[in-house]
Amino acid sequence: MIRQPTEFTARERDILSLLAQGHNAIEIAADLNITTNYIYTIIRLLKARFNVKTCAGIISRAISEGIIDGEGVFLQGRQEQPSH
Repeated sequence: MIRQPTEFTARERDILSLLAQGHNAIEIAADLNITTNYIYTIIRLLKARFNVKTCAGIISRAISEGIIDGEGVFLQGRQEQPSH
């Protein structure tokens, strides 16, 4: 199944939210008990999804598209997809 551009896995949501809250990859990995390499992979995928080159770009685009608010909280209407 191909996900729509505005659909995020639970893990993508967690990482995007923590990025928007100012956490770096090492902190996110520790908080979620996963490897930093996995965090970097998700960040790379989010950069491609939003067509940006930086984490700040991810956050800015997600806010401007109404996906998250300025505190990293996902706005209603965004459906969570199971992560695989």
